[in-house]
Amino acid sequence: MLALLSTALSGCTQTGANPNSDSAASIGADSPDRPTDTHAKPLPTYIETAQKYNQNASRLSRIFVGGAVVRVTFTDDQGASHREQVEGTLQMIRPAKLALNIRKVGQSLFWLGSDTTRYWWFDLTGDTKYAVIGTHAGFDQDLAKKIGLSIHPLELIRAMGVVELPTTQGTMGGTQWSSDETLLGIAAELSGTDAQGGSVTGFVRVWVDPADNLPRKIELFDVQKQLVIRAEHSEPATVTMHDQPVGPSLASRIVVTHVPSGAVLDMSLADATDGHKRLSEKAFDFDQVKNSLKPEKVYDLDEIKRQRTQKLGTRP
Repeated sequence: MLALLSTALSGCTQTGANPNSDSAASIGADSPDRPTDTHAKPLPTYIETAQKYNQNASRLSRIFVGGAVVRVTFTDDQGASHREQVEGTLQMIRPAKLALNIRKVGQSLFWLGSDTTRYWWFDLTGDTKYAVIGTHAGFDQDLAKKIGLSIHPLELIRAMGVVELPTTQGTMGGTQWSSDETLLGIAAELSGTDAQGGSVTGFVRVWVDPADNLPRKIELFDVQKQLVIRAEHSEPATVTMHDQPVGPSLASRIVVTHVPSGAVLDMSLADATDGHKRLSEKAFDFDQVKNSLKPEKVYDLDEIKRQRTQKLGTRP
């Protein structure tokens, strides 16, 4: 299960919109969503569609799901297929705070979390309970995989459809119709590990139903425009807000596929709320979580990366 939860969400990161550009729309797509060369329907601009999408996404800044059901499908190192169903609590405060406590029969098995600068992963299933921690800026996916973690919590946040698409001046974005012209794709470049910009680190494409501008699929691509994450959204439901009579919409089922491995994370997020009086800042504090879960070992991936780089640099 660790292999799934740590690989099913690996993808890309953050933001930067040239309303007349379609360069981001040229991202390759796997069938059946490859765009057709010509379209019977007019194609709206990136800015227009991104702003409509953001009307809902902008209201999803805080999410709490106390009774999430998580189904995982993955293939282990020996080639055997596994399926597991567990329960969990999901807490999120945009842009970077995440806490996903994965349990079975009330016992914590894994904990995936992050704050504004760091991410962490607790594995409590083996003979030795351990935690992995690192900074967003220093995230090294190859190294993280060797330790037992290849996901970035910010990617899970983006895959949930709660992050606004960039509409600032200079963002490279574009639109396209799906092959059957029922879904509208909105693609944009991502830069940096947060909203402050930087070099291009990947791409995001959101497929929306033009009737409601809600996501039906979210795809994350690496810098080579290879599809890494596919998150399929269904069963949209209203999020209960403590201060609004009608809340925004969030898919109550999100199926996340890590394309390179075929691992699948299927989350049922019924009864989502804005977490009023339920979201806990302690859940986004590594030291608090560590004191609660009591791992026997803690691996600092930034320090491991530094030592590895130093060792390579001293080779004759």
